[in-house]
Amino acid sequence: MRKKTTQINTYAYLFKCANLTLGRIQSEESYRDSNLTVYYTFLAMTVEAFLNHIGSETFDWWEESERGLNVKSKTRILLDHYGVKYEAGLEPFQTVNELVKFRNTIAHGKTQIVEQELRDGELPKKTDGLSDWETFIHHKDPVKVYYVVKGFALKLWEQTDKSKEFPNPFGWVRHSEEWPVNDLED
Repeated sequence: MRKKTTQINTYAYLFKCANLTLGRIQSEESYRDSNLTVYYTFLAMTVEAFLNHIGSETFDWWEESERGLNVKSKTRILLDHYGVKYEAGLEPFQTVNELVKFRNTIAHGKTQIVEQELRDGELPKKTDGLSDWETFIHHKDPVKVYYVVKGFALKLWEQTDKSKEFPNPFGWVRHSEEWPVNDLED
């Protein structure tokens, strides 16, 4: 008898979903706002899933405690551990923080009332009177955000021992190993 173990890297799958959605955003104009919302949500989930992946491989206590930590705390804990300076106002941290704020706004959605003043005869622009999350999707370059998230993850990944074995953490969604359960049985 043989035993097979499969590691499913949720962060890589989420990143793949974001990448596929980015392709739709670039090739189709229809449903652009909906696709951008899905895209940025998947990217934000990628960030947290990646932090959880690295955290659980770095700290024994991570699995028990991660739900009580927000993304910024997870980021700081891991960066401190690996000796990487956290600078909230600089890239990639600025965009990652904005992305997580967007995700939180969507995940904990509330109705917003947006007021705007128009002069007589002035027509509103498409980007006037937007909610916080709508402003985010309309004022960010989706390709730039993609590369910022990927760069953020790679910067952290390069600090780990796994990076020598797997230089591209997004290159594998599943990693399987098989071995005999008992040396006498093949």
